[in-house]
Amino acid sequence: MSPPVNLALDISARNATVEEFVSHDDKQGSLELRISTASALQNNASHAFMEALACNMKTPLESMDGIHDALQEAVGNAIMYGNLGLDSALRKSMETLSKFGQEMNHRLTMPEYANLPLTVSAHWKPNYLGISVQDVGAGFTPNISDDCYTSDPLAKSGRGLKFIQEVAETIEFMDSGRCIQMSFSRQT
Repeated sequence: MSPPVNLALDISARNATVEEFVSHDDKQGSLELRISTASALQNNASHAFMEALACNMKTPLESMDGIHDALQEAVGNAIMYGNLGLDSALRKSMETLSKFGQEMNHRLTMPEYANLPLTVSAHWKPNYLGISVQDVGAGFTPNISDDCYTSDPLAKSGRGLKFIQEVAETIEFMDSGRCIQMSFSRQT
């Protein structure tokens, strides 16, 4: 682990509690989780990360619901479309949604997909929280315009990134779309 990250979260550690990962400075700090794709799904990585983050920031997890949901969406996208390389077009109908699920389960049995790393990191200062999610998939060319994504609950795709865009103060894609960086205002 290299600076500025000073704390790692290993959610696969047996008998570990979130409190073991708590830092002593809630005003500023950093946290990083690097986990395989399969382990991220099996261990609900975004929730474990948010629990550790809330403990480190000495902030009630319940007060971070929007951030938690945005992180869940970003991690889900990184797993499904990044590391597993699934085609979002398979989610556009009920007939192909089943194929999507079958292909996802199949790829999770293949080490070349299941063992790919996913990295979630956060850093915070008194008025700022930054969270990034990095996958190692093929990437994509993001188009973050107001009309590109939708909040329509019946839409077949595009809802997740629109939600992240609405919750986060800023979002930025880096590394050819393999990394999303989200920033949030922080009340201390």
